[in-house]
Amino acid sequence: MSVEVLAEMRAKKLLTCNLWKVASFGFSGSIVFVFGWVYQIEFAQALFLWIVPVMCVGCVSLYTAYEVQSRAQKGEALLDALERHRLIVNFIGISTLGFIVYWTPTTSSFQGI
Repeated sequence: MSVEVLAEMRAKKLLTCNLWKVASFGFSGSIVFVFGWVYQIEFAQALFLWIVPVMCVGCVSLYTAYEVQSRAQKGEALLDALERHRLIVNFIGISTLGFIVYWTPTTSSFQGI
């Protein structure tokens, strides 16, 4: 199978029935945010710091799928869109890891031995 066919199949799959996924992630993200920062539950803070990058990658994936399907990209334009998607996802992952490493020592209630 060619890249064009695989990208078209993936874009069609991502763009069907994703409203419920986006709404449920938004709802659960806001609930976890409230538990984490209003009620100071550290586990909820950790979940929120995990959910936000996942939601960002999901939004980037939906945008790329919409771009691929609406513009019917082929050849070099499709490869450029997929490369841009990969670079953005990698940037989100690296910046998330850096932020979590920075965040962890300042919020931990563990005092050590």
